[in-house]
Amino acid sequence: MPVGYWWTVAVLSWGVACALNRWRRPGPLAKIPALLVSELPFIVAYLLIASTVLAFADSDLDLDALLRDAPAV
Repeated sequence: MPVGYWWTVAVLSWGVACALNRWRRPGPLAKIPALLVSELPFIVAYLLIASTVLAFADSDLDLDALLRDAPAV
């Protein structure tokens, strides 16, 4: 998995986690991502979709290996 894609997913996931969590005294590392994710959810979704499409276009994500190693249901 490419490092740039991993960082994009990690930052967006941190924002979602901060938006869903209820801390008594959130600092700026929790308040700002939570505000961006909760107020601009479509922008965050478009950013994640664009990053995923770019990773597929660059052949950085191997869908065949993912499906081959998946457990049978």
